[in-house]
Amino acid sequence: MRLTLPWLTLAILAAAAAGMVLPSLGNLLGWEPGAADWRLATCQLAHWDANHALWDGLAVAILGWWAETRWPGRIRFTLLAALVLIPLAVHQFHGPIPFRGLSGVACALAAAGAVCTWRSARDDLDRIIAGGLLAGLGLKILYELSTHEALFATAATWQPVPIAHLAGLGIGILIATLPTFATTPQTEPT
Repeated sequence: MRLTLPWLTLAILAAAAAGMVLPSLGNLLGWEPGAADWRLATCQLAHWDANHALWDGLAVAILGWWAETRWPGRIRFTLLAALVLIPLAVHQFHGPIPFRGLSGVACALAAAGAVCTWRSARDDLDRIIAGGLLAGLGLKILYELSTHEALFATAATWQPVPIAHLAGLGIGILIATLPTFATTPQTEPT
């Protein structure tokens, strides 16, 4: 199996890291009521604090590296769709609330990777892993919806937005099931 560099995952992580290291940039990227509409397209690159950025960055790094190297076209489409559609879903369902963070993108990566794994499964173990990942993601979202608390990050100064995770789940599943992309992992040309 030939793996490709997960360049889009790395670019997103670099932009998010820049927003964390340079607080003025992070504040410019984040979205809050009254902010310019273009900031809806950048708000996921900003984070509320280092703990928030660490958990989101770790999840996106692991899931993005895994998924983008195996299904590059489908996962890059998932990443771009998640960056655009998740903030719109948050804005639609929550109204004008402050919003930052890549956790919804991580959920989209997990969902797309799990569905692609299921679709390209070589054996039952692949299906068990894919099903377990989707079930775990679903349980995480249910926990956050019912408790209004983040499962991993410590939200002492900010409010988690589970609709972002639910939107990411839906985006990942939808794009992973589209028939226009190959679902088998990249392989060496023969």
